[in-house]
Amino acid sequence: MIVTATLLQAIVLGAVLVLWPLRARLSGRVSSATAWRFGLYFTALGLAFLFVEIAWIQRFVQFLGHPLYAVSVVLTCFLVFAGVGAGVSTGLERRLAGQRVSALDVAVGGIVLMATLYLLALPTVLAALAGLSVALRVVATLVLLAPLAFFMGMPFPLGLARIASTDLEFIPWAWGLNGCASVVSTAAATLISLHFGISATVITGLGLYAAALFLLRNVPVVQGDAGPSAGPA
Repeated sequence: MIVTATLLQAIVLGAVLVLWPLRARLSGRVSSATAWRFGLYFTALGLAFLFVEIAWIQRFVQFLGHPLYAVSVVLTCFLVFAGVGAGVSTGLERRLAGQRVSALDVAVGGIVLMATLYLLALPTVLAALAGLSVALRVVATLVLLAPLAFFMGMPFPLGLARIASTDLEFIPWAWGLNGCASVVSTAAATLISLHFGISATVITGLGLYAAALFLLRNVPVVQGDAGPSAGPA
């Protein structure tokens, strides 16, 4: 009940404090086609990133021995290595220009592959490493999660790059929708984990990443400076 109430509060407050100011600023300046496609894309990213991140925080609580350790280590890992992924995403997009496989394909494919491997193998791996000291378990956590975090940092800046080919006026909406979804996803991920398990939260996040890829799969990117190169998700 408490988690459900928190989720409803997050939805209402996010809409009032994030989306309403943007609506007042951008009303009538963004095409409906852009609003729907990119709006759903950045909303999906905000939900998906936190779903996956929170699920792994929950998964690593027992391995690291304390919730505070799990939050600190997993959050730091995702922030640092997602930032690295965001930083290299533009260069990857340029290298794959004109190819059948885009940087967004690589990013989402990497996310799905790594997360699936973790779902299948992580319990066994963590059990084998459980006897290590706390310091070594922290290092092991960083090493294990870094590849996933790296790929998860790419879709947001890649989406911003595609906005440059359609409507630059939507960039504030992209940030606002992504931020609002990130707030909502914290309570939503907890609710899913409580009722269906941590794996269900991860799978839901992967489904959202796949949906995001579908939304922007055929949207071209303009080479050059397309705006911010990094983002929260």
